[in-house]
Parts: sequence; structure tokens; C-alpha cells
Amino acid sequence: MTTVKKISMPHNGGTKEYHILSVVDETAGRGVVITRWGKAGAWGQCEAKNFENDDGFTLGSIVDDYFSQRMRDKETRGYKRPPRGVEELSYASLGDEALRKSLMGYERKIPEAMAWLYGGASDAATASPGAETDPVPENVDAATKSNPLWGTW
Repeated sequence: MTTVKKISMPHNGGTKEYHILSVVDETAGRGVVITRWGKAGAWGQCEAKNFENDDGFTLGSIVDDYFSQRMRDKETRGYKRPPRGVEELSYASLGDEALRKSLMGYERKIPEAMAWLYGGASDAATASPGAETDPVPENVDAATKSNPLWGTW
């Protein structure tokens, strides 16, 4: 069973946001907490902390403690918890397509932290360095589609 928890916390000033995402797979004995922060509406910066269960403790509780600690830290610094609270989702396995879709943005930004979820190198890690692999819209002309720098900004 794979559990995903996430929360988005806007700052009281309204100009910045802080996001926390945790993924725990108890059967594999691994977990990751990803924090993302920056200007409201922008992707911002990311940081990941990986956890492995090698000391006999329940991995879910260790990750939950770290997740809660990050939330409390941000609340004391002017970020507010939204009324809906923490969103928690459960997936049957790491191979679940819905899980992959919900984590796609993170996989592209921090592939080294997400690689274990997919059994090795993530799709983004195999792409050319520094390049984002955005799909080319249908209404783009042939000259633009053939440009090797398309979508890398």
C-alpha cells in the first residue's frame, strides 16, 4: 500500500506558498517528503528527504512526524493551514497510473529523489540534461516543432 499526503499552505501576506508532499510505501520500506516553496502560483524551489526503514520503526510514523514537524515550522512563520487540512490518498501499488500522474511535476524537477518509486531511473532522469519534455501543442507550425529547443525554457 502506498500512501500520499499533501498540503498547500499560503502565507498570510498572500504572495508566497509552501507545499509539503509525502509518499510512503510500507511494503518497499521507503518514503520521501518533498517540500516546495516560492511565489504564489509559481513552481518555486524543491527539496526532498528520503527515508528507509532499517531501524525497526514503522516508516509511516517516521515520515508523518517529519511531515507534521515541517507543517508546524511553517505555521510559526506565518503560513496558514487551509480549512480542508491535509489531503490523504491511498494507492494499491507504486505502479498505479493515478499515483504517477499526481507526482509527475515532482518527477521532472527532482528525478533523483523520485527514482525509487519507479524501480530505477525516472523518465525525467533519462531525458537530456536541463530539458523539460513538454508536449508540443497541435496548433504549432512545423518549423517550431522541429526546433530542438522547443519547451526547454
